[in-house]
Amino acid sequence: LIIKFKNNTTINNSGKMNIELTFINLDGIDLSGAVKLTGAHPLKLTHLEIEGSGASKINLNFTASKLNCDLSGASDITLSGIVPDFYAELSGACNLNAEELKTRFCSLESSGASKAKVNVSEKLSVEGSGATHVSYTGNPASIDSDMSGASKLQKI
Repeated sequence: LIIKFKNNTTINNSGKMNIELTFINLDGIDLSGAVKLTGAHPLKLTHLEIEGSGASKINLNFTASKLNCDLSGASDITLSGIVPDFYAELSGACNLNAEELKTRFCSLESSGASKAKVNVSEKLSVEGSGATHVSYTGNPASIDSDMSGASKLQKI
């Protein structure tokens, strides 16, 4: 499903536009621009791929076996639920708040001035550059980190 305006379409209303979607299967979300996505109810998914760019805001609660996130610009994402395998790539001034998303394995690449909070129980792999700040909760048995510039990794 792609929702967009036709060429040469003008909207004179400066208020919000709300769109409500119902679906059976969902495996990908791709948001661009000043878009806000909120999940009204917890979702049960097999896997999910999220792409956000611009000033997109996402707030989701779900369970899935695997999650891939690719965020850029000033994307702001809040995730909760359970996902054993979590992979994320952040660039720009992104904010990833996944403190309430329980993961076993988390692989995170972050650059620019991005901030991330994750919850990991077994293995955390982090690559950060620029002024990236990554914080984690949980007690992962294995932590691999490659931080450069003013980037920082800390336990909370």
